[in-house]
Amino acid sequence: MNATPQDSPPLTTPTSDRASIRAERRRLRESIRAHRKLLKARKSFELADQKRKNTSARAHVHAQRHHDKAVKRAEREEGRAHETVGAALRALDGDREMRERQTLDALRRQYIDAALRRAPLNAKELNGLAKVLINDLAARGIRTAADFTGFSQGPGPTGRGGSVYWIHTANGRRVHVNGIGEHRVKALTEFRRFHLSRAEERAPRQLTYVDRMKIDELIARQRADLEKQREAAVRTAAAARDEARDALAENTARLNAEAQEADAQAVQRRAEFDSMAEALLALRSQLAALDSEYGGFGARMRRLTSRPHAATDRAPQPVATPDNVA
Repeated sequence: MNATPQDSPPLTTPTSDRASIRAERRRLRESIRAHRKLLKARKSFELADQKRKNTSARAHVHAQRHHDKAVKRAEREEGRAHETVGAALRALDGDREMRERQTLDALRRQYIDAALRRAPLNAKELNGLAKVLINDLAARGIRTAADFTGFSQGPGPTGRGGSVYWIHTANGRRVHVNGIGEHRVKALTEFRRFHLSRAEERAPRQLTYVDRMKIDELIARQRADLEKQREAAVRTAAAARDEARDALAENTARLNAEAQEADAQAVQRRAEFDSMAEALLALRSQLAALDSEYGGFGARMRRLTSRPHAATDRAPQPVATPDNVA
């Protein structure tokens, strides 16, 4: 009697192995999700880093523009100072003749005034003026030919008595002296005209060497002052340019240092993202290998547990009873 072949036992996996596989698959999937979530931040990081670079570039442009404006402002101020000083220096050269003429006029006026003051009013030269009248004029401040400039007619001090003669003094006043009529006015006018004409003839008509030297010294001092102003403007402009250059160098160095530090941090951050990407690829490979080895673990487990088995029990035979016996 040959033995009947037994059915092959079903393919089974130990319970502990199935739990380990599920746990590993769960760990891989959670790790993949975590790495994907972290890698999503890379886009935001790149945008922020580009924004940071754009901001740094604008800061460099702003620093350069600030430097250029400061330099141009210094150059404009220096140019204006050169123009002002140059015009003043040219005016000094052109004003020499005018200064000499003004100085000569001043000297002539001083000489004439001094000559008129040396011409006192006296009865000897002023025919018709008694000593009493001369004293009355002196009491009103008119003592020499320099103390009056002319005469005019007009109402008297009281407004009554008709027209009188007013004496115009050298200091701009107008006085009236009783007894000064037409004839005495004529005598006073001739007296002053005579001394004025003689003073004008004797007054200097050209500058002395000393006077010209004084003018030269004055112009030399003014020229030296103008040159000092120009030198000061040059120094000020140079200092402003140096300050602008130093400020630009300082800002550029600071911005470069900040950019270098930020670039180093960005390189480190990108390396971290690259490491996470490599880790994600490795996790996916591990998960794919696991699925490839166990072929979709859940479906295989279902196939294994639902496989039909051969019947081991037969259906029970009916029990013989008196009713069903032939």
